[in-house]
Amino acid sequence: MKRALLLVAICLAGLQACDNTGQEQLTPIETEILEIEGLIASQVETGFDEQALLSDLKSGTVIKTALFNYKNGEFVISSFDYDDPSKGWKGVNWHCNILFLEDGNCRECKQSIMPNQHDFYNNYDWRYNPQTKSIDTKFCWVDWDHEEFSFSAKVFYYDKKSGKLILGGNLCNCLSAVYGGGEPVADYSLMTFHIDLNTATREECMTKYSDKLD
Repeated sequence: MKRALLLVAICLAGLQACDNTGQEQLTPIETEILEIEGLIASQVETGFDEQALLSDLKSGTVIKTALFNYKNGEFVISSFDYDDPSKGWKGVNWHCNILFLEDGNCRECKQSIMPNQHDFYNNYDWRYNPQTKSIDTKFCWVDWDHEEFSFSAKVFYYDKKSGKLILGGNLCNCLSAVYGGGEPVADYSLMTFHIDLNTATREECMTKYSDKLD
């Protein structure tokens, strides 16, 4: 998957190099992918500071900034589509913050789209796997006989100064937002986040999203 994404970036970069106006011809999605791939490549050899990431996850608010979903290596939909009103309900689950707690719980904060329903959060278990350098999350669906669903997202990039985090895979079932007809239309996601270390932002989320969806 990573190789496929890199090939996309190389092709786009080649087009840009052939034409000085290439940047103007790139779509917002292509521009974003180029930037993401460049950041990932810049940290391949040095890696990221794992301790800094874990500390910031537990003390900050993880805010989603971009998402690109793929099926069998082919691009299918992005957060750019989610922001398009013509796409209907598909984007409602994208805009939410995530709080990673010290006790191993993870809150995915969501605004309710139903009348007479308060804002709420989905509760996940989470852990960082140093062997795979991934953030693993698990959700227990009470209504389905306590069936558990597990997800994993590999950390490709983290910069403490900017707070930019890039993951690949599936974090907190982010692919559920594009399910259709009972079958997932995507099986892999490339995601970017900003970790806001402002304590007031985190406290506001903890207070506002105080109802758990079971």
